[in-house]
Amino acid sequence: WEILEAIDAKGKIQGKIDLELLATIGLEGEKEVMNQLKTTLPSQLISRIKHISLTDDSAGFDIASPSTVQNDSTCLLEVKTSSRPGTDFRFFISRNEARIASLNENWRLISVLRHSDGYRILGHLTYAHFSSILPTDSSPFSKWESASVTVPVDLMIPGLP
Repeated sequence: WEILEAIDAKGKIQGKIDLELLATIGLEGEKEVMNQLKTTLPSQLISRIKHISLTDDSAGFDIASPSTVQNDSTCLLEVKTSSRPGTDFRFFISRNEARIASLNENWRLISVLRHSDGYRILGHLTYAHFSSILPTDSSPFSKWESASVTVPVDLMIPGLP
């Protein structure tokens, strides 16, 4: 990324987005979380893991799963995957995802890093970790639909919820 920033100071190359690649990276991050859940949870709970985003992209979360900490509770997991290493984790959150997060205390954002050897879960965040930095609607004539959020990696709670 440093090389790209050096040769493309105005961000023209970075501005080119490959939506198909982003979708693939996102799905692979979700699959990594699914695999980790299946290896972490007791075998009798695996059937309760649901990959929601495969059938409903408007739910405001990607996976519904028993908690790895409190198996009797269900977590709503929104997976964000990045291929940008560093001390900060940048992700985009939709207004719908933020709304669902604000209404469900068991909603968690799972951060996944894509690297040359595969995917690694960095940790998770609650909505309270970043809600104060989300945009607000300042006019009745406009509203935000998506926001770019950057949080320090060391703010992440290790592991899966």
